[in-house]
Amino acid sequence: MKYYLFIDESGDHNLSKIDPTYPIFALGGLCISELTYEKLNNEVDKIKEKYYGSTAIILHSSELKRPKDSRSDPRNIFLLDPEQRKIFIRKSILLLLRLMNFHLLLALFISNYTLIIIRSQLIPTIFLLKI
Repeated sequence: MKYYLFIDESGDHNLSKIDPTYPIFALGGLCISELTYEKLNNEVDKIKEKYYGSTAIILHSSELKRPKDSRSDPRNIFLLDPEQRKIFIRKSILLLLRLMNFHLLLALFISNYTLIIIRSQLIPTIFLLKI
């Protein structure tokens, strides 16, 4: 069976000189099977069609959280209403997370500590390591 691994980061990767205003570096990965990936794509397309009238939009978490941002797609305007945003997230994003079979890996570096979280089938495993 074929698997996909999607990786993203947040924060400053320069751990030798930590930025005191944001002393965090996070590296996350999502591992899903090809079958789950296809199922997920179909569900995301349904959500895009329902809320945006098209599957051609790219969803960015930063825009969903801050639809007023000048870089945000104008089609996110409905998210300015806090109730609409709550409904969108609850009915869309959280539903997808519950339906999908995936493994989530997160390494979070904060000062001298590393927090590693592995989420598999709703059972989290957490490690805290001192660097």
